[in-house]
Amino acid sequence: MTVNVDVLTLLAFPTAFSPNGNGVNDFAALIKWLNIEKLVFLTIYNRWGEEIFRTDELTVGWDGTSKGMDAEIGIYMWYIRAVTKDQETISRQGNITLIR
Repeated sequence: MTVNVDVLTLLAFPTAFSPNGNGVNDFAALIKWLNIEKLVFLTIYNRWGEEIFRTDELTVGWDGTSKGMDAEIGIYMWYIRAVTKDQETISRQGNITLIR
């Protein structure tokens, strides 16, 4: 008998968030991850390509601030690099909209 196992690797990141202090969607963070051993980094960049947030912790997210002040409403780029439990390095990128 042969048993084949397909391993699903998943990194889910939101497309928008609203850091307005109401307790709902106040942080831009990974929503779900599967088969991930380690987050190398999650970075957020503004429209000028400046890095405004970085973490290497799976449960830490961006609070919508930059240099201690509220970031402007708009679209920001995110980039994630992680290592799977199979020691494969994966990268994902996309955009997130900050709404207030």
